[in-house]
Amino acid sequence: MILNEFHIFDVRKLILEEQVMYVYKWLALYCDYNIFSAYNQTIYSVFVYRNSVCTGFAKAAQYLFKLLGIESQLVFGKLKNSEQIGRAHV
Repeated sequence: MILNEFHIFDVRKLILEEQVMYVYKWLALYCDYNIFSAYNQTIYSVFVYRNSVCTGFAKAAQYLFKLLGIESQLVFGKLKNSEQIGRAHV
C-alpha cells in the first residue's frame, strides 16, 4: 500500500504498528537525504522538495504521526565525540 502520495484515510485503517511502519517506509522511499535541500530543517523540504536532513525527516514524521493520532516526541542531541549538534529524531 506504499504509494507516492500519502493517503491518510487508508493509513488510518491499519493497526498501530503498520501505521508507524507506513510512515517510516513512505519517508524512506519518497524523500532523499540531501544536506543542500532548501528549508532542510522543516517539513516543507520533505513535502514540497521531497528531500531533507534528519531534522526535516523527524519533523515530517512527527506531523504525520500527529495526523494519525500517534504520540511522538522530537529528540535533539549531540553525537558523542562530535562537534555537530541539533540532529533530531522521532
